[in-house]
Amino acid sequence: MGTHPVDLLDRISRTFPRDDSSLGRLYQDFKADHELETFKTYEDMCGYWTEDEALERLRTGGYGKLNFAYTYKVLLECRSEFDQFLLQTAECMIKENVPDDAVRIMDVTRDILSFGAALQVKLNEDMSLVPVNWGDFGYDILRWRNNDYQGLPAPCEGNAVHYKFSVPDAQHEKLTRLLSQYKSHNKNLTLRKMSEYIKPHEFFYTVEPVDELFNDAKNEKIPMVPQSGTHDSWSYLKGRQSGDDQR
Repeated sequence: MGTHPVDLLDRISRTFPRDDSSLGRLYQDFKADHELETFKTYEDMCGYWTEDEALERLRTGGYGKLNFAYTYKVLLECRSEFDQFLLQTAECMIKENVPDDAVRIMDVTRDILSFGAALQVKLNEDMSLVPVNWGDFGYDILRWRNNDYQGLPAPCEGNAVHYKFSVPDAQHEKLTRLLSQYKSHNKNLTLRKMSEYIKPHEFFYTVEPVDELFNDAKNEKIPMVPQSGTHDSWSYLKGRQSGDDQR
């Protein structure tokens, strides 16, 4: 596309919602919390954090290091909305930079975003680990990643690409132990505490291609857990191709 990553970050910063939507409220909360790091004097800081409401927020884990706290706020509270915002931003920039190939690149972008969401280790409502997940895609994103992201992934011909996302035994044991050790009424706090004792890649599944998505899932009797914020790229791609064939 010829777009520098800094230009993408600048566009996200300038267009991020500031209204009363879930993302807008996320921005306002972040702005307010950021200001709590900029007290003019030590006395001002002490005066604020000795108030009952502020102390209660510290006690319950409602305030913490902003990069971790807001990463997990996005993942736990508004992942779908954030992914949709990224897609809309990408669509605008793609149409500006490569209008003649915009439809194809948007298809790929949807698949990449879905793949990234599927890689994230999933937790049940009780914060127990989901050891295996599954997904099908219209592009072979894994092969593209293994080839150092050369060019663009080609669309699959005939069948969707099926991936199995799983947690190896050692990683499963570590995540389960930390989830139990830092279990809290505050899920954000649990994940923040875990981040102090875990490497970032351990929050992601190992992925491998499989021949049959549903047969493997049925044979291993693993529950199919929906991927929040993902996109069924294969159905989307086949539907668009069918529409092209009818014209």
